[in-house]
Amino acid sequence: NREMLEEVHRLLWQTGVRAELTGSPVFLDEAQASVRRDIERTGIVATVFVMVILVAVFRDPVFPLVAVVPLGVGVVWCLVFARAAFGSINLFVAALPATLVGIGVDYALHLWSARSEQRDADAVGRWARVYATAGPPLLVAMLTTVVAFLTLLLARLHLLPAMGAAGAMGIALTFGATALMLPVLADGCSRLGTGRFRPVSMGWLIRAAQSAARHRTATIAAFAIVTAPLLIAALELRISSDPRAYDPNLPSNRLYLELAAKMDIITTPILVAVP
Repeated sequence: NREMLEEVHRLLWQTGVRAELTGSPVFLDEAQASVRRDIERTGIVATVFVMVILVAVFRDPVFPLVAVVPLGVGVVWCLVFARAAFGSINLFVAALPATLVGIGVDYALHLWSARSEQRDADAVGRWARVYATAGPPLLVAMLTTVVAFLTLLLARLHLLPAMGAAGAMGIALTFGATALMLPVLADGCSRLGTGRFRPVSMGWLIRAAQSAARHRTATIAAFAIVTAPLLIAALELRISSDPRAYDPNLPSNRLYLELAAKMDIITTPILVAVP
């Protein structure tokens, strides 16, 4: 597509004709560039917001770096795996960096919290206790997420199995990177005099949970009343299979629809084949 479009642009430039291009080759070329921008944009924005939230809650400017470094390693490995396995990254896999950041940060949070509760002077003994207590639930959480992604391998739409395989591998790699790198990074920060665990007060959440526990019947009824109409609305969701719906603002897509309207033609014809 790229070589053909460059040739068309060169010929138009030689003839001096001012023109815009549309059609499947142009749309695919613009969609590929848009996917790359989306990967970069969503990954960066997700990382920045995660770091801001961690700083605001833990009140420690160093811990976000301790958590984000293993996440970055996991995301990079995931994208390399997707390229090696599939040769390219589809529209669904493009959303994985932001997804991995959102899910993978939990591993660092639980390990950091468990570490703050240990008082052993020996670093090896402290981390042994951390993994003895927090390790099993974290491992189960990772495995259940991996299994959920792997179920996408059963999908017939070829885009979903790629997302499932890359997502499962990305979660596993992020977990491994966090489990191995976090002790080194956390202890290194402690030697610098940082790593103080001083989270904001969760008193409001405690009071809300206590109130819900005291009024169990009212809590369940309230959730049921709110969820019932939302469930009906969810069952009526429509699924779009139009590839052009990915980004309707692509120049070639806007031009395509504009020409179809001006020329009064059907943009999605139905072809009938008979013997």
